Amino acid sequence: CWRPTIDDVDRISWGRPAKRKGTGSRGQPHRLNDAERTLYDLARSKGFVEVAGSGWRSQRADAPLVNTFRSWCDARGVAAIFLHKGSDVDQVV
Repeated sequence: CWRPTIDDVDRISWGRPAKRKGTGSRGQPHRLNDAERTLYDLARSKGFVEVAGSGWRSQRADAPLVNTFRSWCDARGVAAIFLHKGSDVDQVV
């Protein structure tokens, strides 16, 4: 089973091209802004990511933090755990 490398996931999170084809997708944003970078670094140390709502970013029309963390978990071969923090109820996905 093919998996991305952790190095390639880190490269696409900064907006650089992956060394191996098939990592990331032009249709799915992976480049993180400063706030998302901080959350991503915390998520890597905790083993799960906390996102406000769905993590949707209107500037990109998708959720790069969720995409990048999912790829990072895939590279490590572990389950990706997302904590969607809402105003009323928190949801673990």
